[in-house]
Amino acid sequence: MLPQIAGTRTRAVRVIRVRHSRSVDPISYPQAKVVVVTAGWTTLEHRECSTALAEGDIAILPARALVSGEPLPIAETVTFYLDPSFLEQQLAWTRTTAPVTAAFQAAVEGTGPILSLRPSKVERRTLISDARSLASCDTPAANIDLAFLGATLGFLARIDRVVSPSTSIMPRSEARVVTTALRLDLARRWRVADLSRLANLSGSQLTRVFHTELGASPMQVLARLRVERLAELLLTTSWTVQRCAEAVGWVDPCYATRIMKRIYGITPSEYRKAARSHTRTRF
Repeated sequence: MLPQIAGTRTRAVRVIRVRHSRSVDPISYPQAKVVVVTAGWTTLEHRECSTALAEGDIAILPARALVSGEPLPIAETVTFYLDPSFLEQQLAWTRTTAPVTAAFQAAVEGTGPILSLRPSKVERRTLISDARSLASCDTPAANIDLAFLGATLGFLARIDRVVSPSTSIMPRSEARVVTTALRLDLARRWRVADLSRLANLSGSQLTRVFHTELGASPMQVLARLRVERLAELLLTTSWTVQRCAEAVGWVDPCYATRIMKRIYGITPSEYRKAARSHTRTRF
């Protein structure tokens, strides 16, 4: 298939959230792009080079770069489309010579390879949450709100401080397939035996693979995925804590509260109050 050249209206910044389940053919945008992988795994192909990205990873793509994508097997991304002239103006105020800044400069010029970045474990969750929030606040209006623009620039500036260049290593295909199945059907009453059949491994083998590749058991990964989705529902809906918990597979809201407290260090009600207050402050 012939490469695509995407035409978009001139605008300083756009932030778009997309779930990918199919390959993306080579496509070029006039804007520089910052891609945040908010769920799953994917690879990007540019100039015959492949860049592997996992959940929480960030990639900086040059303007006019011809890039294709391959989710493994699904990936959710939040992409920041940055007008090169606008980005160049912002870089004029930057005093650091960090690799991230150099990558932004190359992105403005439309040169250089894709730079992949990996945040620390502590920062990854916050960056994903903030990227999703920015995407939900973006609108197709020609004139963007100054508060939104400021929050976006603040997010991009944080990248320089919380990430460093890194090469991601894709986990084994069995771990990716099982994690994807969990993510697509969080409310299901999963058993290790169900997951073992998906991976064509015994229960003990699957558990070893998960501990080696993801640092946790299959059920621990499921709990983390449920908490992440629970947090998103608490922020984006007016549902009760019980209804949010049921939507992710926990019929007992007290149990959901205990798990969220253990993983996030905060209860669902406390999270909703703090997250909404934080969002109002930024926007």
